[in-house]
Amino acid sequence: MSLSVLHEALVDLFRTQPGLLAALDVLPAPAFAPARVVDAAAGQLAPPEFSADLALLFGQPPRLAVALEVQLGRDRDKRFTWPLYAATLARRWRCAGAVVVLTPDAAVARWADRVTAFGLACGGFRPHVLGPEASLA
Repeated sequence: MSLSVLHEALVDLFRTQPGLLAALDVLPAPAFAPARVVDAAAGQLAPPEFSADLALLFGQPPRLAVALEVQLGRDRDKRFTWPLYAATLARRWRCAGAVVVLTPDAAVARWADRVTAFGLACGGFRPHVLGPEASLA
């Protein structure tokens, strides 16, 4: 999927102001200061490599690692990629991991604000969604 000016502008907003995510109160966990941008790649032993739009760490030492994903449209594969981002960041930084989906589109926000089931006893994964109508998660 090609990147758009809007997509890059939204990612850059949080890249230059990483503390903004905590200020928006989209995460249920308390905000841990300071926030800083880190490498968003979710590497694996075998290709493909997955990379979130932006990764933020909260706290020193890290207490929360967040993958920020800007979604301008629906993408079926993202539902199965977002849990990977959260788990990889949690493992890498040895702290809680989360995904925040940022979208300017209300329909995309509703689409993203769902639980993706994994296995019979594993429960599921639900990202935190920040859309035009406020935080949905």
